[in-house]
Amino acid sequence: MTIGENYINKSKTNKKIIKIKFLIFALFFILAFFGLFNKEVSAAIWDYEGKMFYSFQSQQPNTVPVYRFWSESLGGHFYTASKEEKSIVEQKWGDIWRLEGVNYYVYPKHQTGTVPVYRFWSPVYSRHFYTASEQEKNTVIKQWSNIWHLEGIIFYVYPRYKTGTTAIHRFWSPVYSSHFYTASEKEKNLVIEKWGSDPNSNQEQSLGPEIRVGILGYDKSYSKDHSMRITANKDYVIKDKDGRLIATINKDERTKVKYDGDGKLRVYDSIDEILLDQDVNFEAKDGNHENMIFHVEPKNFDDYRGRIQIHYTGSPHKQVWAINILPLEHYTWGMGEITGTGPMEYNKLMTIIYRTYGYKKKISGVINQEKGFDIDTTAGNQIYYGYDWEVDHPRIREGAEKTWGKMVLYDNEPVWTPYSSSTDGRTRSWQEVWGGTNHPYCQSVSDPWGKVPNAGSIPGNHMVGVSATGALNQAKDGEDYDDILEHYYTDIEIKEMY
Repeated sequence: MTIGENYINKSKTNKKIIKIKFLIFALFFILAFFGLFNKEVSAAIWDYEGKMFYSFQSQQPNTVPVYRFWSESLGGHFYTASKEEKSIVEQKWGDIWRLEGVNYYVYPKHQTGTVPVYRFWSPVYSRHFYTASEQEKNTVIKQWSNIWHLEGIIFYVYPRYKTGTTAIHRFWSPVYSSHFYTASEKEKNLVIEKWGSDPNSNQEQSLGPEIRVGILGYDKSYSKDHSMRITANKDYVIKDKDGRLIATINKDERTKVKYDGDGKLRVYDSIDEILLDQDVNFEAKDGNHENMIFHVEPKNFDDYRGRIQIHYTGSPHKQVWAINILPLEHYTWGMGEITGTGPMEYNKLMTIIYRTYGYKKKISGVINQEKGFDIDTTAGNQIYYGYDWEVDHPRIREGAEKTWGKMVLYDNEPVWTPYSSSTDGRTRSWQEVWGGTNHPYCQSVSDPWGKVPNAGSIPGNHMVGVSATGALNQAKDGEDYDDILEHYYTDIEIKEMY
């Protein structure tokens, strides 16, 4: 049954619904105009759900247009790739549905690499719902079949970015109980600006889980003769390993710590000399660590947000480490892998994979955690320069804030996100370089954007995962960060984790 038949068969019912809904929507806008709705409701008419699938903005071989209609009385849109259906709606329901034009182009039949788009009809909401997700389709059928009735496949699209395609964005309105779809980046941004909210601009969001970063390490013998020196931008406290208060120290006043022997750390200079067992903790006196900046010497990059712990590892390493403890978002702001001077889409991409890799290190419980931290600051992990780098390279933080909490997932789990400087025209699979078959998202893909001479001879250039040169050049060409990520990592999704 076509939508035209659907509407014709339900015409009597729908005309009654239309009159009622028109009055409801009119009342809503009157109340909204006079401010009688709370700000949260009126400011969030449309919630952005992300990119749903990929298609074309101009006609390609074997594609057909998707027509978009708007109904003022129903407060919603309708989409169809059927010329017959379009004609029926215009002829029978022209007073309800106004044709806005062609939204994008799709395949009417299956093509290699495409997936079907399913359409549902709800007699409850007098709405249609569209999805290219097999999982979402099955969930709707299983959980809401009393509300949404499956009408079938209406056209075919690409589930991931393919050269020449454009993303189709989806919004949900809790006010209208309706979805909205657009292929226009400009229209998407306008809807967010005027009738929605950008989730990445909300500074009240969670800063994410804490991560422990090893920023400076001494062998115990070296530490006996060389102290680590701590100062801060505001008053701070010293605590022992059990959290007991040892002293309160004024800002800019220096505390020294060195190894004394038998697992003891000597704390002095700002206070009378004292020996503490295994850990010395430095925290903000006022409890606010978001603007707590500790100065740690001797370090080239020596300012760090959050808390500092001096930790003696014991056997087998027998080392003394200065550890920066801070939320994952603040860690991402200090990313030393880039300068942030490139396109913002590149900054977004790099902060996402940096955040993901750091989180994966934290939850994996491998290598460094026996030393008391999750990750260190070296190129063998990820280069982290802390607050100094954040201040000197503010566009890195901007990129992180625009992707707040987002990570790369495969099969609903955060993944390792390797990246290298360049390639010889293709990336390498994880298995090809490091062995093993349990990283299916790291496959070899073409990389003409990142091809450089002698890429294989560059030290440490494993060519697995994202090619930094390739990603940068694609971003310069105007590609979106998520499309680039979906090229270099296979069958992944990008999801906001907090």
